[in-house]
Amino acid sequence: MGFNNSYQMKLSIIVPVYNVEAYVEKCLRSLLKQDINAEDYEIIVIDDGSTDKSIDVVEQIQRGVSNIKVIRQSNQGLGAARNAGIAHSCGEYLMFVDSDDYIEHNVLNQVLSIVIEKDLEVLRFNYLNVSEDGAIIPKTSNALKNVQYIEEVVPGKDFIAKQMGWACYVWLYLFSAKFIKEQNVKFRPSVYFEDVFWLLEVLHKSEKVSAIDLNVYYYLQRAGSITKSVSEEKKHKIFRDKLLVLEWIRDLSEKTTDYQLWKWYNGFISLTMMGLFAFVENELPDRKGELLSFTKRSGFRPYRGYNFTLKQKRDLILMNISPGLYMFLRRHK
Repeated sequence: MGFNNSYQMKLSIIVPVYNVEAYVEKCLRSLLKQDINAEDYEIIVIDDGSTDKSIDVVEQIQRGVSNIKVIRQSNQGLGAARNAGIAHSCGEYLMFVDSDDYIEHNVLNQVLSIVIEKDLEVLRFNYLNVSEDGAIIPKTSNALKNVQYIEEVVPGKDFIAKQMGWACYVWLYLFSAKFIKEQNVKFRPSVYFEDVFWLLEVLHKSEKVSAIDLNVYYYLQRAGSITKSVSEEKKHKIFRDKLLVLEWIRDLSEKTTDYQLWKWYNGFISLTMMGLFAFVENELPDRKGELLSFTKRSGFRPYRGYNFTLKQKRDLILMNISPGLYMFLRRHK
């Protein structure tokens, strides 16, 4: 089922851009090669203070089309750029695409038709990991575990607990712009992992969520992305912001009366701690004592699993016996 309500623009695609001149053309070309009319959607490029030729590339593409608009701001980070995109959006639905990623050609009509037909606030779709040469990178069992593409419409909290899996990325979803703006959900500026805060807040407030097993998004695995940066400053910020996420999720788990949701929160905490233990041991060994002290006073232990793989369950047991030993064994692994 297609859509033909021409009285209102259907979709705003928000694309924050910061120093991605080698990637942004492929991103924008994929957004333009779609099976809906240009007047039905806009591509909002947020120039977050780029210092390379990213915006020169964008403007060259913009000259040949009618539905790309560029918003400029000083460098404020991904969250602030997305907030600016939402504020300037005119579409009935919102989609977020990172400027080094891209989407499947001629896929938007199908996605929009589903979200309109079901009158959804949030629609989840699938994605593929790709290398810089375009090769598909298989997903790990960790990434696949617990994801359920069941197309029934459910409240957001049920979706988190029973279908979502562990991937908290906003680019996996289409959102009702009216819902987002009425709820006034904002990304946290200058914080890594801002997707976790924003997405979970949106899902907590939503009542009409569904999912489709359709590969819409291509997620590029490249060395220059935030979590793979070699900058010491960024490593320390990743550490601090991970602790913020953990404390926030812990607070949610303590407040909920939904047992399934409580289990998901605690599973998310355990997985995040697994990654943080390994990250500190290998990248920030000078903060190992600080992390161990944090875990002792945080109330996270005993760590709990939820739909974990066998390897994750083994890691969980070891973390509960001795976080320090777990960190030691994860060294350089």
